[in-house]
Amino acid sequence: MEKVALDDPRVFNEVLGMVIVCGQLSYDSSWWQQAEDLVSDNTWLVDPVNAFALALHERGESDDPMVREELRRGVEQSARSGPEWKLSVLTTTAMRLNWSADETRFINQLLTATMPQPEETSTIEVNTSEKPSGLWAVLSAQAVGALTGLARPNPGYLEARLHGIIAISCAYMGDGEQALEHARIVEKWALPRAVQPLLEDVWHTRSTVALERSDFEGAYALLCDLPVEPSRWSASLWGPAELLDLADACEGVGRPRDADARINLALASGVADLSPRHAMHLSAARAVIEPDIDDAETLFVDSLNLSDQVAAPFDTSRIRVLYARFLFRHRRDPLRARAQVRRAIPDFDALGAKGWTARGNRELASYQYSNPSQVGGALSPQERVVASLAAQGLTNRQIAERLFISSRTVSYHLYNLFPKLGITSRAALRDALNSTEEGGL
Repeated sequence: MEKVALDDPRVFNEVLGMVIVCGQLSYDSSWWQQAEDLVSDNTWLVDPVNAFALALHERGESDDPMVREELRRGVEQSARSGPEWKLSVLTTTAMRLNWSADETRFINQLLTATMPQPEETSTIEVNTSEKPSGLWAVLSAQAVGALTGLARPNPGYLEARLHGIIAISCAYMGDGEQALEHARIVEKWALPRAVQPLLEDVWHTRSTVALERSDFEGAYALLCDLPVEPSRWSASLWGPAELLDLADACEGVGRPRDADARINLALASGVADLSPRHAMHLSAARAVIEPDIDDAETLFVDSLNLSDQVAAPFDTSRIRVLYARFLFRHRRDPLRARAQVRRAIPDFDALGAKGWTARGNRELASYQYSNPSQVGGALSPQERVVASLAAQGLTNRQIAERLFISSRTVSYHLYNLFPKLGITSRAALRDALNSTEEGGL
């Protein structure tokens, strides 16, 4: 009976499509093995939609443009005329695309043309294409709009996915509490069903909130418990960024070697060959944990050089922040460290990544720099007095009363003397003045 059923193209492809969807949602390799076994015995029966999903699972379509275009034409014709299982295959496939902009664009356009729920499809399309660019406000607005239009009383897969988009977006925009609340909604639906892509949205939301708050211990606890599987670095939408998160957390708690096993596994799996974006993340992650200072700097520079090939300004700015920390701690070069953070912060601002802007500002404030050619001797007598009083903890009003000048004049002097001392806050005044005295300036 089973043999007869699978000889029917319609039944065969529904079964194969179900197996593919299970593989997409569970990350269980046994499903893919079952799909391959089905195809090997029934190659002539495989629908173009299933063939497309299987091709992408094997790291992309054919390099032959004629073969690729022929498959895509078949996918378009099949998707427009077929039953709902094809939409399920295409939707779950779109969720996992993370290395080819061309393939992403193709499948998004196809979903937009064929899905019966345009609000959800539009959100999925924007979600898939805008995650690398970092336009979190666009993602969040689209997802909220799609959720508002839904009438189901209980969350299903698409609704949970929309909550996941909002969770990630809120995390990057600095609204940690909202991010964690939406992540809880997703987890409640996805955990008992073992829907791995949605659970990864939950994990990534929580680790992002922790890292942008500089809660390295919290991020370490989250990331070091994640599964160690070679496939996750290529299959997971967050695979590349997760490696960088892991390195950031381990270095932040002073245990960079704890990231070795996962990063080396990803390196051995060939994930860097998938796309420039994968290579950029992996190079930066390796740089963070590399014990040799010269090799680490080379990896950082290589990673940033790849940013020219990747339309991912958020990722590039994030790597600059990590590079700055390396320059300050290992090269003892606060000026270059500050330059990297200063380049990153405006991009974080432009993308609405408030949490990362705040982290950048915190790190910038900690990278104190004094230029001997400008420090101390460049201060006017009045500026030196104002600086000394401010370093003792006096307020602008108290300083003004003591020197018989206006509070506005005090503010003016502080505004001018901060850059001369290479500082950004009153808290750093005492150390900056002490260093000028020790240097005899």
